[in-house]
Amino acid sequence: MNLKKLFKSTGIYFLGNTLSKVISLVLVPLYTKYLNPTDYGTYDIIITYLNIGILIIFLDIGGATLRFIYEQTDYKKVIDNSLCIFIISSTIYTIGFWLISLIVNIDNAFIVFLYGLLSAIVQYMSYIARGLSKSRLFALSGVIGTLFTGLFNVIFIKVLNYGYASLFLSYIIASIIKILILELNMKLFKNFKLININISLIKKIFAFALPLSINYIGEWFLSSYNKVAVTNILGLHQNGLYAITNKFSMILTFVSTSFFYAWQEMAFSIKGSNMEKGVIFGKAIRNYIKVLTPISIGLIAFIWFAFPYVVDEKYYQTINYIPLSILAITISVLNGFLGSIFGSIMLTKHVFTSTMAGAIVNVLLCHLLIRPYGVNGASFSLTLGFSISVLIRILLLKKYINLKISYLYFIIPLCSFIIYSIFYNKINLCGNLLVLFLNIGIFCIMFKNEIYSFFRGVLWAKK
Repeated sequence: MNLKKLFKSTGIYFLGNTLSKVISLVLVPLYTKYLNPTDYGTYDIIITYLNIGILIIFLDIGGATLRFIYEQTDYKKVIDNSLCIFIISSTIYTIGFWLISLIVNIDNAFIVFLYGLLSAIVQYMSYIARGLSKSRLFALSGVIGTLFTGLFNVIFIKVLNYGYASLFLSYIIASIIKILILELNMKLFKNFKLININISLIKKIFAFALPLSINYIGEWFLSSYNKVAVTNILGLHQNGLYAITNKFSMILTFVSTSFFYAWQEMAFSIKGSNMEKGVIFGKAIRNYIKVLTPISIGLIAFIWFAFPYVVDEKYYQTINYIPLSILAITISVLNGFLGSIFGSIMLTKHVFTSTMAGAIVNVLLCHLLIRPYGVNGASFSLTLGFSISVLIRILLLKKYINLKISYLYFIIPLCSFIIYSIFYNKINLCGNLLVLFLNIGIFCIMFKNEIYSFFRGVLWAKK
């Protein structure tokens, strides 16, 4: 496994995808000062429902296209046929949205509609950019989109006082700019040719995308349903607090998503028997856990230190929700990493099994835990749901590719989390800073060779 290439790709995807999400974290002080928890909770629950609608209607066409670009020699035919599916999905989305709007009152319906459609288009085109090895284009469009998102958020929220609608409007403008940049360079829509349409290929892409999409729907119940439960049981105000809590825990997702994109491409390109892949993937999982553990625990300490400076006082109670939220997200990103391995060995149907098992556990427990424990109950049920999914995926990988990994790699990090979480609010500033720098040191020691190679490569490139 080429770690140098993996770290380089991770850096590119951090700029292209993660940086566009980091802006929402940087703007947390703006959100918490000018938007009350109820308004922010309203925005968050609308996005939650939009996401499940997009997953159902658009399937995972982008992910399927990426996979087939690596498999097929004529990538233009793959793109044209997947674009055909995407156009049909867009039509269904448009009709479905406006039919639902006749039944359910949707505030700012038109901008909500645009938000959903444009997010689907951006995601689809970004997958193709990655498949065509245009990672720098992907990064450039992401950076430019990030700048415009931040700029218009400030204008709409602080200057024009548009409320939570500002969050939709700024994303819409940034997405249009990203789409134009990607289209001007790749010309996906301009070069679309009906002559390339092949029903057989469409069926293959659809057949590959459908189980992935169903899995993502399961993941919605595993990761996002809790927002619906919090809203229904505790109200929009508490969902707003839960959403801000997740903003901090999503820092981990930002970093892991960049790594995941780079890893996904590498995993798809790995050749050999499943047993040979088992050795490679086993090493990758061990390294991934080694990375996640110090970063996650160090992140909790960093948030404790930074929290009073970035969050308005009406959101202060969310600091008590941070440790469990970080733990849930840590296990979720590990779960996603394991899922990508099934895509590489073409056994995506088994991803669905583990996801649904975790989703069932989460949905059942969140209703039992939210009433007595509030927002922390939602994070705890999420943690248990993802843990069940991870366990099932590990057992399946051991069966199909003879994966070699000790359960101590999972037990020791979990114990570290639990111990620190217990003392999280009981130790002072010096104690949390010590935890932070200790974890930074552990990370640097474990990956000193990779870090040295990475920075040496950067400095060499500049020369």
